[in-house]
Amino acid sequence: MRVPFSSLPLGRCATGLSPLQILLALPLLMMCTVQLIVAVVAHVVLIAPLIAEERTWLCDLHSLTGEAEIELKQPAELPGVGEVYVRQLNVRHPGHVYAEGLELRWDWGTSRRGGGHSSYRYSFIVGPNGNGRFFDFDLGEEQEDGRVTAPPRMRYLCETDADRRARDAARRAWRECLGSGADSSECREIQNRIRRGSRSAPPTGGEKRQKHDQ
Repeated sequence: MRVPFSSLPLGRCATGLSPLQILLALPLLMMCTVQLIVAVVAHVVLIAPLIAEERTWLCDLHSLTGEAEIELKQPAELPGVGEVYVRQLNVRHPGHVYAEGLELRWDWGTSRRGGGHSSYRYSFIVGPNGNGRFFDFDLGEEQEDGRVTAPPRMRYLCETDADRRARDAARRAWRECLGSGADSSECREIQNRIRRGSRSAPPTGGEKRQKHDQ
């Protein structure tokens, strides 16, 4: 059965207007449509790239090559729940992840020191330069105010999985460039990319990290 256009909501609205009124309303409708399109494009181009995504940090004791000894899962939103994966033990620990200044911190495990409150025992902190430090606060010293401080037990070199993939791709491109017999000046930019992607050894200072009660 054919339904008359005038019986539809849009049809009733349109048929209730004069041709002049419909003609005058068209520019306003087109302007609203353009504004909607601009808003969607602005969200996709400008806002969407700023939204945080889940990341994986790869940490090694000596060099940033091969399989990572420690993998840290950073949630899309901070603070949040992430994960600490110890490859050698094949153990995964859910951890509380949050930003502390310019550093990222993973806290997990229940402290055995007591004290009448629940506290995390372990922390893994990654600095903006990629230096990672592992802390065990059950081996630390309790201060007069009840807080526990401890030096880092182990130090790591850390980078994101995206950084590692980019660095490996640059290294492969460098080898292919040299193997093709190209002039070294043509490969210098790739070499510079590899050098910029390298990490320096972590510092050996004796700073201590304070335990955060949760």
